[in-house]
Amino acid sequence: MAITTRHVAGGAGIVALCVSMIGAHEGLRTHAYKDPARATLATICYGETQGVYFGETKTPAECNAMLAGRIKDYLGPVDDLMPGLPDNRRVAYTDFAYNAGVATLKRSRIPTYEAAGNVQAACHELTRYVYAGGRKLPGLVRRRADEEKTCLNG
Repeated sequence: MAITTRHVAGGAGIVALCVSMIGAHEGLRTHAYKDPARATLATICYGETQGVYFGETKTPAECNAMLAGRIKDYLGPVDDLMPGLPDNRRVAYTDFAYNAGVATLKRSRIPTYEAAGNVQAACHELTRYVYAGGRKLPGLVRRRADEEKTCLNG
């Protein structure tokens, strides 16, 4: 998907906010490692799995550029599903989509709640997604709580 000004109202600012939140949650790892949810999936940098192979290494600068370049793949669908959101909710939902997947965001009740104007329920819905590989993960509990807080605090 091509990124447009509609997808980045606020321009580089919204992208920087998304990068900051995602980077803080994912943490930087410059050597490929096993994904916590699927051990056969190679992951690198800030949780990137696309085109990653075991044994691969990246520099921090390469990781930062990779993350900034991928934001459009998550922010764009957030804006398409829920146009006109304030930046705090765009950032929270983009972090969620990056971690859980755009398909999970689409299947969730978040877009329905947002369309109905029920912001509280939409933001709280994030906290339901704390399982990976069939296990409740403390890191996901913390991440979803942070997303919910960001979502609710404009």
